[in-house]
Amino acid sequence: MSDDPRCDTGCPFYVKWNDMCGVCRCQPPKTRGKSSMARWPQVKSNDYCGSHPDRQPRGEGATTTLVGRETFPTESDMRRIVDALEKMASRAARGQS
Repeated sequence: MSDDPRCDTGCPFYVKWNDMCGVCRCQPPKTRGKSSMARWPQVKSNDYCGSHPDRQPRGEGATTTLVGRETFPTESDMRRIVDALEKMASRAARGQS
């Protein structure tokens, strides 16, 4: 997946700290563990996700937004994600046969 748009290739949500990492501001900051301080998630510059504006859907009926940005995934969101992954794996297996 080296041809996928990465954080450091123009993603408007990525804020660079140095050549190797930065933070993703796609989602609001969250607290983790025992800390009461909310933080943006730290990401590597070569990471990528479905929120990059240059990311294109793959295949018929593909979508890059499987989960809403405002909430954590629900059980039905997770089922849709699993179904999409199973469908992609099935297509890949048929293509390699």
